[in-house]
Amino acid sequence: MIDEDANLQKGTKVLTKPKTNQTPEEFLLCKERELGRTISPRFRNFFYRELKAKGNSIEDAWRIINHGL
Repeated sequence: MIDEDANLQKGTKVLTKPKTNQTPEEFLLCKERELGRTISPRFRNFFYRELKAKGNSIEDAWRIINHGL
């Protein structure tokens, strides 16, 4: 716990384990909190389309979209 507090004070990012039974909407809300900004409706729609089209996990769809732009 002390290490996590020290990391947060230094400005480093603490990675958390993704929930396995998380819905896509819960995942995006978590990402909004992580990023500190709102995810646009256009990006949400793109995320949902990629999630359905590719048949990937939520994390994979996020990586594809984020690194593809």
